[in-house]
Formats: sequence, C-alpha cells, structure tokens
Amino acid sequence: MRMAALTCEICGGKLIGKPGGVFECGSCGMEYSTEWARSRIQEIKGTVQVEGTVEVTGTVKVEGGANQESLLKRGYMLLEDGDWKGAEECFDQVLNMDPECAEAYLGKYCVEREYHTIIQMAEDPQFLLASPNIEKVLRFGTPELRSQIENCQHEAERRKEIEARLAAIGKELEE
Repeated sequence: MRMAALTCEICGGKLIGKPGGVFECGSCGMEYSTEWARSRIQEIKGTVQVEGTVEVTGTVKVEGGANQESLLKRGYMLLEDGDWKGAEECFDQVLNMDPECAEAYLGKYCVEREYHTIIQMAEDPQFLLASPNIEKVLRFGTPELRSQIENCQHEAERRKEIEARLAAIGKELEE
C-alpha cells in the first residue's frame, strides 16, 4: 500500500518535514505548521507493512482483537457455564495485559472455588480472605471492590456463627 505524500496547496509540490515541526514545499518554499499537516493526514485502512523501528507516542487502538474488557466479560460468562479452564485462561490473558487487574484476580478466585457467580462468595461460609487471589483483589481493587470483598468476609463469618449455633441446638435436641 502506498501512502500519498502531503502536497502544497499552492503549487502541488511535495512537502518535506523540517526541524521544529514545520513542513516546507520542496518546489515553492511555502511553509506549513504541524497542526495543518495533522489535519490533512487521513486514517489508514487495510494492511500496512512497516520496516524498521517505529516510535509511537500516545495511544494506539487496535480493533478486532480481544481486549481486557471483552476477556473479563468472557471469563465471567465461562464461570457461569462452569468452564473453569476456559475462564481461567481468559483471566490469565487479562493479567498478561494488566498484572494489576483486580477483577481478573477475583475471577481467578471464583475459578479456584468453582463459583458460578461472584454472589456465591457471600453465600459461602468457607470464603477465604487469605487466598493469594483475594489478597491481590484487596491490593489492586478500587475502594468499592475492596469493601465488597470485606463484606463477603463478614458475611462468611456470620454464616459460620449461625452454623455453629444450629449445630449446638441440634446436639441439644438429640440429647
């Protein structure tokens, strides 16, 4: 694919980049600013072959591939289906992109405990705050997410107390 050069609006000559971000016409000498050149550069569509090193400043968006958000969504869908291996692979891919993604560590904890949904954490009296994945959720998560995890811990402790009381009542009734 050949990219068209920027051309002079006066004579149609080819513009040459100069130090300081100025573009100069090779034919008539007319100068253009960097802002003018940016406004004339169009989006490239299709396949582009690049040889050598390319330095990019700013953000590059690649469309069509999996991104962090889509992988998290897919991972949680696989949890619902009970596809533990598939879910863990999705969460691992997210962590390869962002090793501090609390939501991916939360997903990995759900895989570890075979929870189909995050809600099951609050329902599980065996919820483990000491799990390495939960520790990372608490380390990297937003204050809201950390609060939710701590609430799950309190709920698990409350459920353990209730189970212990019910067991004691059951023993009394047997006697």
